[in-house]
Amino acid sequence: ARLFADPAWREETSRWFGQGALTPAWPVAAIGKVMISRFNLAKSTAKGDARLIKSAPILGMLSLRERGIEAEIRAGRVLERLWLKAASLGLAFQPVSQMMQTPETRARAAGLFAPLPWQPLQPFRLGYPA
Repeated sequence: ARLFADPAWREETSRWFGQGALTPAWPVAAIGKVMISRFNLAKSTAKGDARLIKSAPILGMLSLRERGIEAEIRAGRVLERLWLKAASLGLAFQPVSQMMQTPETRARAAGLFAPLPWQPLQPFRLGYPA
């Protein structure tokens, strides 16, 4: 909801959507671009996201104890291995990046680890696909 409330975010997302970065089908990309740029879909998107989160059998958070580019590269490799292992087991792995895109929600995610020095990096859902 916070992301959709930000006109700059909606403009950038609609631009990417219109270029086909988020869907390969041209009609869907064109319609999506208009919908995202012109309408505040915050409530419906938040409801859908909440439903997906609540339906996930496993919610996870890839986190770092160290900070810096090398730690982030290692974390990316771990994420890749986790995703590939999940796929090899017939599991669906879905990043849930939205909560990490605003300072407020990033801080709330970091609060889940307090007082540990972990930095949340990538939340995800994991489970068998329907």
